[in-house]
Amino acid sequence: QIVRRIGDSAGGLYVVDFEKAISVQCQSNIESIIREKFDSVAVRIFRLLLQKGHLEEEQIEKLAMLSSKESKELCYTLLDEHFISVRHVAKTNDFAPARTFCLYHVDLSDLAQLLYDNICKTLRNVIVRRRHETKEHRMLIERQLKMESIIANIEADTSLDEESKKQQISEVEDMYLTAADRSTLERYRHGQNDLLCHEMELNHDALLFSLFIDFAKRRL
Repeated sequence: QIVRRIGDSAGGLYVVDFEKAISVQCQSNIESIIREKFDSVAVRIFRLLLQKGHLEEEQIEKLAMLSSKESKELCYTLLDEHFISVRHVAKTNDFAPARTFCLYHVDLSDLAQLLYDNICKTLRNVIVRRRHETKEHRMLIERQLKMESIIANIEADTSLDEESKKQQISEVEDMYLTAADRSTLERYRHGQNDLLCHEMELNHDALLFSLFIDFAKRRL
């Protein structure tokens, strides 16, 4: 439980378990990533391993109500993408394949660290791309800023009537930016907005996973 009652005075005292809240949100984000990359069945396996701990393939197949083929393929896929881990347990000291079984499990701390590292790399790439786009369009941006400054001065000129202002503004706009320039700047602005939104989402996820990792380290 994220919110717990700890007393009865003043109608009841409650406390928010911040660590639990971060853990729940972290798990939810990971499940969303798995669902986006694979499907909801893969999420079912991931959630099952989180709840039950170490499970054999046959147990996953039974508890998740999947066919042997589907269970095997999804386990291998999740393992290959590092969303789950496997532990080989030998019945004898020789570790013979016939006498060794595999236990799948989720190491949430390791997974959070892996995803945090990937998010940081992606975030860096987004920032680099955003800055590169701005550098590529620097001359157009400067021309637009100069044009806007001139237009602002025209609009503030009390000696001009409205018709004269409109005429001069139109002339300035035609002088500084062509139709193609305006189209390019519009695409640039849309692209920057998309990159900034992506950057904000990545920053949010990076903070979430870093908090989870910090809490996990404190428990060691």
